Amino acid sequence: MLPLSRAITLATLTASLALVASCSIASQTDDAALWTANPDRLGPIAADTPFRQDALAEALVGFTVNPGQASAEGETYLIYEARRTDAAPVELVIDGDGEQLLAVTVRVAELVQSALDVGMLAGAVDLDPDLCFPGVEERSGDVVCQDERPTGLTYWIRVDHAGPDGELPPLETLNAGTVYEIQWVPVPG
Repeated sequence: MLPLSRAITLATLTASLALVASCSIASQTDDAALWTANPDRLGPIAADTPFRQDALAEALVGFTVNPGQASAEGETYLIYEARRTDAAPVELVIDGDGEQLLAVTVRVAELVQSALDVGMLAGAVDLDPDLCFPGVEERSGDVVCQDERPTGLTYWIRVDHAGPDGELPPLETLNAGTVYEIQWVPVPG
């Protein structure tokens, strides 16, 4: 018979191993559900996916895709908005021109396998300031940083900085900012 302290130690070790194993399995499952990004694909959306509602709806199984409008510099243009349920906020904004897909903007967390996620502090990873740029016009005061890996992803970060327009904030201010969108720009093959 085992002494009580050793039995408790073995029980604790067994429970710990079971917990680690279950977390690893859950993590693998969660990671498998996340979309991967590379220059020619973001999850189910390929760079050559036509910028049409029917083509996007076919690619985005489980999402409802509806036309919408956005504006830049006073001009409105067609976008498509995708959400998993009609009552949900817009999760994806798909931008294009004619039939050419130009960009997909992700507005929710836990959809894309990426260095940063929506809602995270930018300082969660070591951003390369040389890959960050100040936002302009409608995004003035925000910062956009490119992913260091060849993914086609950029991260839009809301920062608390009252400096001059067009100037990057200090690194500590950037690191304290929050990611509010991930944008993927495809590179057609």
